[in-house]
Amino acid sequence: MKKQTLSISVIMMGMMLFLSACGGGSSSVTPPNSGNNDNGDEETTTGNTVIERATPSLRSFMGHAFDGRSHLTGPADISAATQAQTGHLIVNDGPALGFENSLYVGTTTGLKAFNATNLGTERWASDTADYAAPAITPDHYIISGTEGKVVAFDDKGATESHTEFTVEGTVSQVATDASGNIYVIEGNNLQAFNVTVSETDRNDFSLERLYGPIDLEVTITRPILVHEDKLILGTDDSVLVRNKANGAAIDDTITDISTTQSFVIHPQTDSVLVGSNEALKKISLADASITTLRDEDLKHYSNTVVDSNGTIYVVEETLNGVFGFDELGVDFDRSFSVVKIDSNGNATVEVIENEVSNSFLHATLGIDESFLYVMYLIQDDSDNYQYKVQQIELANIDGEVVDDQLKTKVLTGLNLGNLPTHHSGSKPRLTIGNGSLFMSGYLDGGRDDGDDDTEKLLKLQ
Repeated sequence: MKKQTLSISVIMMGMMLFLSACGGGSSSVTPPNSGNNDNGDEETTTGNTVIERATPSLRSFMGHAFDGRSHLTGPADISAATQAQTGHLIVNDGPALGFENSLYVGTTTGLKAFNATNLGTERWASDTADYAAPAITPDHYIISGTEGKVVAFDDKGATESHTEFTVEGTVSQVATDASGNIYVIEGNNLQAFNVTVSETDRNDFSLERLYGPIDLEVTITRPILVHEDKLILGTDDSVLVRNKANGAAIDDTITDISTTQSFVIHPQTDSVLVGSNEALKKISLADASITTLRDEDLKHYSNTVVDSNGTIYVVEETLNGVFGFDELGVDFDRSFSVVKIDSNGNATVEVIENEVSNSFLHATLGIDESFLYVMYLIQDDSDNYQYKVQQIELANIDGEVVDDQLKTKVLTGLNLGNLPTHHSGSKPRLTIGNGSLFMSGYLDGGRDDGDDDTEKLLKLQ
């Protein structure tokens, strides 16, 4: 299907306008003129009112989609950061950071909006269905979906309005691009949409399908990656590359390659990095060739991020012995290192090395313009579990890392208790922006005493 052009004559974001639009009945809006202010941000003029839209601070996040990093900043000193958290809340992947300090999360009990400065206050929520992790269009429509529908939300401050598009399956992934196009995985199908808005009233908007459904004949389990004119889709053991304009296959499906631990874009080499329990590999998006970057005996490659220069940071995990056979005299220990490598896989620095004993949690990485963050589970002397977050300045990762360069924060009040009975999916997701580090997805399945209140959304600032 030929790609359709999104026609939006009225683009007004900002909570003042959202709130005024909620004042009862529909209101008619004069189409604005747009320009740029001295800071490079766009300005929208309506009558005598100028509403600044801080477009550089508007980002969509969904776990480690896109290039696996944030273009905003996290806490300057993680050791001095304050901790805030919600009550019990099972979050699907990472939250999305929006305009005016807004935060959106897809949860098992609805799509929810929070003020990012106060996670204890829920501003609004959708119905109570299980919603996919959201993405945001440049015009600040929040996109998510659940069983049987794709939904676009318009945040109005204390309330929301939304429009739905009926689909056959359950929406598991959504992503957006800089043009406002929306890409959706529902069931085994790929579809694309945009938001069409009335020329005279932002409140009058709808979802329009651009193409699909296209049956991919496989189950997509990784977040949708968007890079230039391509969509990169991952299953547990294959990678699909599609033309984002029409959904057509660009190359044959790349098979027999595990994506279970890392799946991020490496934009500087036009490639995607995939990590597994066996190796870290690079797939060229130009010719689908595969290069092995790291492949060492007894190493697992569990998480990868990329900085603005194309430098790669990867978690290399080492397992020794067999867990559960201590009584037979078979010791077990787990350790990991965070290794800095170039785009050819050559290691330059071992950033962090930790002994984490019987942890069942792969270390998770986050990165912003200035810092690298690593979060992992530790056991204390009483065999209780705690989360530790460490931070190091990227400029200092040029030689041996010493302890005084690492900032450390041990998280409190999460009620992790003793060893959980379920370990799959326990990797936390990190989202960075607006001077904060957001974490979600703690211990899926809860603890051995049936208490699962460790599932929360948490912030360090």
